[in-house]
Amino acid sequence: MDTQQTRQGVGFALGAYFIWGIAPAYFKLV
Repeated sequence: MDTQQTRQGVGFALGAYFIWGIAPAYFKLV
């Protein structure tokens, strides 16, 4: 497996998880 592709996939997963964790709290504040 390509290290660059794996790192990009992990980063994307963490980013999506972070966004889905922040979005609900943000909309509750608004």
